[in-house]
Amino acid sequence: KTHFGDVVFVLTGDHGVAPSAAFAKESKLEADTFNYKKMQDELNQKMIEKFGAIDGSWILKINSLNFYFNLKAAALKKVTSRELEDFAKLELLKTPGISFAFSKSDYFAKTLPPGQLERQILKTYNPTINGDVVLIPKVFYTDDSHSSTHMTGYNYDRTVPLLIAARNIKSGVYPGSVEIVDLAPTLSFLLGVLPPSLSEGRVLHEAF
Repeated sequence: KTHFGDVVFVLTGDHGVAPSAAFAKESKLEADTFNYKKMQDELNQKMIEKFGAIDGSWILKINSLNFYFNLKAAALKKVTSRELEDFAKLELLKTPGISFAFSKSDYFAKTLPPGQLERQILKTYNPTINGDVVLIPKVFYTDDSHSSTHMTGYNYDRTVPLLIAARNIKSGVYPGSVEIVDLAPTLSFLLGVLPPSLSEGRVLHEAF
């Protein structure tokens, strides 16, 4: 029979959420939306002017600020992926609401936006999944296909609650910085087992 003393309760979330552009504007914050279709059409036209016309579009798709290019067409045109990336970055940075842009080549060369943005990119960008160019919007800027999103590394998108209740946990609110990756080693400690092999977090010892 299971008793309450044998159970650990955990409540958290996998992401936060951005305020809608309308709400942010009402709160006197700089905010707006951008339109993927318009961005794709304008960039494709610029790429046609720069590299020539192709069968189809130079941009295969856009997903969550990730731009995927037609690399097969580029090879036929003898255009390198780096040339496409560098040209697209310069054009996309002219879009209102875009703060930074980086490419797959930037990721491998480690020539990325500074500070926290660089650390986040190095932890989250996957060159086999993510786009050839990725945009980082300004704070409170979202795409107009959603009322709100959770696609950035800004505090409103990445701050979530972390509540733990168990027999050995001290009641209290702890203001120190913790990360969700701290949950696995903390639960492992409570169970008296080794944390997962790739665990990066720490045991939240202050809660015991």
